[in-house]
Amino acid sequence: MVAKAYHAETCGRLFLLPEGVVKIELTNTQKIAEILNNDTKLYFYKCLKIRDKNGNIIAFVPNEHQEHFINIVEDWKKQYPDENTRPTLFIIILKARQIGKECNCF
Repeated sequence: MVAKAYHAETCGRLFLLPEGVVKIELTNTQKIAEILNNDTKLYFYKCLKIRDKNGNIIAFVPNEHQEHFINIVEDWKKQYPDENTRPTLFIIILKARQIGKECNCF
Protein backbone atom coordinates (compact mmCIF):
# COMPACT_ATOMS: atom_id res chain seq x y z
CA MET A 1 0.00 0.00 0.00
CA VAL A 2 1.35 3.45 -0.92
CA ALA A 3 1.66 5.65 2.15
CA LYS A 4 2.69 8.88 0.43
CA ALA A 5 3.95 9.90 -3.02
CA TYR A 6 6.58 12.56 -3.74
CA HIS A 7 7.39 14.21 -7.07
CA ALA A 8 11.10 13.84 -7.90
CA GLU A 9 13.10 16.52 -9.69
CA THR A 10 13.94 14.02 -12.43
CA CYS A 11 10.26 13.77 -13.47
CA GLY A 12 9.96 10.43 -11.77
CA ARG A 13 7.98 9.51 -8.71
CA LEU A 14 9.20 8.28 -5.36
CA PHE A 15 6.84 6.05 -3.46
CA LEU A 16 7.25 5.42 0.25
CA LEU A 17 6.34 1.77 0.75
CA PRO A 18 6.63 -0.41 3.85
CA GLU A 19 9.70 -2.00 2.22
CA GLY A 20 11.37 1.39 1.62
CA VAL A 21 11.45 4.13 -1.03
CA VAL A 22 10.89 2.99 -4.62
CA LYS A 23 11.45 5.22 -7.66
CA ILE A 24 9.21 4.73 -10.68
CA GLU A 25 10.12 6.53 -13.91
CA LEU A 26 7.31 8.27 -15.74
CA THR A 27 6.74 7.85 -19.46
CA ASN A 28 6.93 10.91 -21.72
CA THR A 29 3.14 10.98 -21.92
CA GLN A 30 2.89 10.96 -18.13
CA LYS A 31 5.48 13.74 -17.87
CA ILE A 32 3.56 15.88 -20.37
CA ALA A 33 0.26 15.17 -18.61
CA GLU A 34 1.75 16.21 -15.26
CA ILE A 35 3.17 19.45 -16.71
CA LEU A 36 -0.15 20.33 -18.35
CA ASN A 37 -2.06 19.43 -15.19
CA ASN A 38 0.06 21.88 -13.18
CA ASP A 39 0.04 24.76 -15.69
CA THR A 40 -3.50 25.79 -16.59
CA LYS A 41 -2.53 28.48 -19.08
CA LEU A 42 -0.20 26.15 -20.97
CA TYR A 43 -2.95 23.50 -21.01
CA PHE A 44 -5.41 26.03 -22.45
CA TYR A 45 -2.95 27.13 -25.14
CA LYS A 46 -1.74 23.66 -26.16
CA CYS A 47 -4.88 21.54 -25.70
CA LEU A 48 -7.94 23.75 -26.12
CA LYS A 49 -8.94 25.08 -29.51
CA ILE A 50 -11.70 27.52 -30.40
CA ARG A 51 -13.24 28.74 -33.61
CA ASP A 52 -12.71 32.46 -34.26
CA LYS A 53 -15.24 34.80 -35.90
CA ASN A 54 -13.87 33.87 -39.34
CA GLY A 55 -14.37 30.16 -38.72
CA ASN A 56 -10.66 29.35 -38.25
CA ILE A 57 -9.65 26.96 -35.48
CA ILE A 58 -7.09 28.65 -33.24
CA ALA A 59 -5.45 28.04 -29.85
CA PHE A 60 -7.44 29.27 -26.87
CA VAL A 61 -5.65 32.28 -25.38
CA PRO A 62 -7.54 33.61 -22.33
CA ASN A 63 -8.50 37.28 -22.34
CA GLU A 64 -8.15 39.59 -19.32
CA HIS A 65 -11.44 38.52 -17.72
CA GLN A 66 -10.78 34.83 -18.28
CA GLU A 67 -7.27 35.25 -16.80
CA HIS A 68 -8.85 36.72 -13.68
CA PHE A 69 -11.19 33.73 -13.44
CA ILE A 70 -8.28 31.28 -13.92
CA ASN A 71 -6.33 33.04 -11.16
CA ILE A 72 -9.28 32.69 -8.77
CA VAL A 73 -9.49 28.95 -9.46
CA GLU A 74 -5.70 28.46 -9.18
CA ASP A 75 -5.63 30.33 -5.84
CA TRP A 76 -8.50 28.13 -4.62
CA LYS A 77 -6.59 24.99 -5.65
CA LYS A 78 -3.48 26.22 -3.81
CA GLN A 79 -5.53 27.00 -0.72
CA TYR A 80 -7.06 23.49 -0.75
CA PRO A 81 -4.42 21.20 -2.32
CA ASP A 82 -6.11 17.91 -1.37
CA GLU A 83 -8.73 17.16 -4.01
CA ASN A 84 -10.58 14.75 -1.72
CA THR A 85 -11.24 17.34 1.00
CA ARG A 86 -11.42 20.42 -1.23
CA PRO A 87 -14.78 22.23 -0.87
CA THR A 88 -16.81 22.96 -3.98
CA LEU A 89 -16.06 26.31 -5.57
CA PHE A 90 -19.12 28.17 -6.80
CA ILE A 91 -18.60 31.17 -9.07
CA ILE A 92 -21.71 32.85 -10.43
CA ILE A 93 -21.23 35.22 -13.37
CA LEU A 94 -24.31 37.02 -14.65
CA LYS A 95 -24.62 38.37 -18.20
CA ALA A 96 -21.03 37.49 -19.10
CA ARG A 97 -21.47 36.43 -22.72
CA GLN A 98 -19.56 39.36 -24.17
CA ILE A 99 -16.46 38.74 -22.04
CA GLY A 100 -16.11 35.02 -22.79
CA LYS A 101 -17.47 33.43 -19.61
CA GLU A 102 -20.52 31.56 -20.79
CA CYS A 103 -19.94 28.30 -18.93
CA ASN A 104 -17.12 27.29 -16.63
CA CYS A 105 -17.38 24.45 -14.13
CA PHE A 106 -14.85 23.21 -11.58
